[in-house]
Amino acid sequence: MPDSLWLTPRPDVTSRNRRWNPSSNRYFRKIEQVLIERGPERAAIDGLIAAARAGRSGVLGFRGEAGIGKTALLEYAHAQPGWARVISADGVEAERDLPYAGLNVLLRPLLDHVGTLTEPQRAALGPVIAGVEETTVDHPDNRFLLGLAVLSLLAAAAADGPVLCLVDDAHWFDDASAQTLFFAARRLDAEGVVVLFATRDDDQRRYSPRVLDVGPLSPAGAGDLLAGRRPELTGRARRQVLDAAAGNPLALLELHPQGSDLPLSGRLREAFGERLRGLPETTRQMLLIAATDGT
Repeated sequence: MPDSLWLTPRPDVTSRNRRWNPSSNRYFRKIEQVLIERGPERAAIDGLIAAARAGRSGVLGFRGEAGIGKTALLEYAHAQPGWARVISADGVEAERDLPYAGLNVLLRPLLDHVGTLTEPQRAALGPVIAGVEETTVDHPDNRFLLGLAVLSLLAAAAADGPVLCLVDDAHWFDDASAQTLFFAARRLDAEGVVVLFATRDDDQRRYSPRVLDVGPLSPAGAGDLLAGRRPELTGRARRQVLDAAAGNPLALLELHPQGSDLPLSGRLREAFGERLRGLPETTRQMLLIAATDGT
């Protein structure tokens, strides 16, 4: 997604990364273009937001290939007004096998609510979240109690207003973090907490009963996105990019036509590195050309 989408942070939210920082008017003008043909997904998010404002909680996931627009949907939710707090974490491939690495990042902004937990819950949370004070209770090796601690922490944070919890690249979340977070998320009810996550289409873990598959854009939608964001592409070059991208928004925005001397963007390399074999032959050829040109 273009760097211009990562804008100035809003002061009323807490987030892990600079990219979770959309600001109002300029952001919405751009996100409207990126979220072409995402009406059902946006409607689902809007429904959860309305419920959260009424004090109800919900969980929703988005599943699809790299570059398909899942992150943009999470950002759409983040940009909506009224959140008392936003917490977020991205799955990191290098930390995939580190127990509770993801949960540690996600929950650190909520340390100010740890005092609302029972002593056994604090004991369970202590080894997971740096900064939790030691208690007189031995640290229990009890995932059930840890899940309840996370549930209580989210509920305490929501006492001040709706809370949005975002997990991107959930396919790289370590198993312990994923199991604990979604144990808690499935038990949310009347707190005003919304949990949204995005994962790859080959992720077999069951996070939530409600997961929407995000597919490629139609030819018309792909053409609209390209016309709005890359109007300089015309004729044969435009057709090459449309054909190679196969409806993938990130590829539409960043692929170069054959013969270009521009290297492939780092963002596109990262997004498609592990998925290269699953792409259409024409896309693989163009990626190879773009990766070797100019290097």
